[in-house]
Amino acid sequence: MLKHLVDKVPLDSIRRVDGIQALVDDTVTRLERLLFTMVFERLHARAAEVAGRCSVCGFRCERERRTVRLRTKRCTLELEVWRFRCRSCGTSRCPVRDWLDVESGATTAGLDRALTALSTVMSFGAAAQQMLEHHGHEVDRTLVERRTYAVGRKAVDYLGHRDTKLLQEVMDAVGVRPGAERVFVQVDSGGVPVGKLERPERNPNDAAQPLTPKRKLPVGRRPKSSREVRVVVAWRPGQVEDKVVNLHLSELKHTEVTGQAMYLAALEAGMGDDTHVHGTMDMAQWQALQFDEQFGAQPKATLCADFYHTLEYIAGAARGLQPEGDERKRWLAMQARRLKQEDRTSILADLRKHTCRRGPCHKTDKDECAVVAATRYLTRNGKYMTYRAFIAEELPIGSGEVEGRIRHIVRRRLDVSGDWREEHLPLFTALLTIRHSGWWDDFWDWLDEQDRKRFQRRLLGERRNRFRGPRKPRLVTDGFETLDLDGLSPMFQGGAAA
Repeated sequence: MLKHLVDKVPLDSIRRVDGIQALVDDTVTRLERLLFTMVFERLHARAAEVAGRCSVCGFRCERERRTVRLRTKRCTLELEVWRFRCRSCGTSRCPVRDWLDVESGATTAGLDRALTALSTVMSFGAAAQQMLEHHGHEVDRTLVERRTYAVGRKAVDYLGHRDTKLLQEVMDAVGVRPGAERVFVQVDSGGVPVGKLERPERNPNDAAQPLTPKRKLPVGRRPKSSREVRVVVAWRPGQVEDKVVNLHLSELKHTEVTGQAMYLAALEAGMGDDTHVHGTMDMAQWQALQFDEQFGAQPKATLCADFYHTLEYIAGAARGLQPEGDERKRWLAMQARRLKQEDRTSILADLRKHTCRRGPCHKTDKDECAVVAATRYLTRNGKYMTYRAFIAEELPIGSGEVEGRIRHIVRRRLDVSGDWREEHLPLFTALLTIRHSGWWDDFWDWLDEQDRKRFQRRLLGERRNRFRGPRKPRLVTDGFETLDLDGLSPMFQGGAAA
């Protein structure tokens, strides 16, 4: 076929490297269509051997052609499948669909992987445009969204399987379970817009009621709110790539969900029974409680109040204590040196010189005096501000790792214009967790293994399609055991056809 195409095109078009590349790309797409058609024709021949005669009455079945639309990474295929129907007893079967478990509109794993890889870093509409740009395959934005959420459901199952396996290994360990010398854990959160569509009822008497252009439904509105997505990062000292990143939707009054995520992330990072766990956080009250609960059994667990977050409190207080200009900068630099030297007493003494009754105070976003807020924060979290000791032990005192994930993942991909449906966020955060933790290849290998297992169950008749209504009993089984796998191509042996 390639020789025929080369002979047909003008020489001017293939005397350039770009012209040859275009010819090869076109040939690959044509070849993919041809190979899929040939494989389906081979399967139809084997299906005729299995279902050519009715398994109930023994009469020859008539064939009905059905069309299946299959989308691959490069193109959309229109493939024919045969349904065998017995006119005597009404029994009908479609062996190719039973073997492949494919319906019209199905997608291959290659297309699903390409779509989800794009949609985790850009909007669904931009992902559709990039599919056309990189693979020459025009797909609809809604297809990108549907397939991303479908893979997201499998991602939730994968993470659950991974967590169960990890916890089981901890429970089955005998003696002291070895691990890394140190593991660092950081937690932070960011807001994500969510909303649910509220559509009014159709009023046939109101001719002026606005309707949608395609489905002619009443135009609805989506009131927006905000949900908190929490991010946990865990890694070992010196680790640069594939740090464990966990994103999950916070649940009101259930901070143990984040606590469990912290523990599992530390295990994934290499925490053992003798590991020193060091956490750096903004010191919300639940964070300290969950850190103590999850890592209290470790021989050494230290918690640090984020140095730069603490300095932000002092900087806010500086606006109410010092005038503008270089004097405020010098005062703030002095307090930063005191903070690293663990001289909180001097800092608190300067803050307590402020009296709110003397004049207008600088307010925080919660309409509270910034000096009062800084004083309370330093007093409440003083035991977590031993920065001189942390620096001497080469432990991090800032939460830059998790802050970077909040900025580059949550704000760039989740906190975007528009809004999310709340039930879709856990699916998408599961995909982001897998992608940014370095488990992407392992996830798709796991999906391929699950697909092989489903094929074997179908082969044994354990996942038969159930039809409603009365049906005459069959005298034999579905006939899957009569399929000669040795006669097929090696790509179909062992379940690869699924």
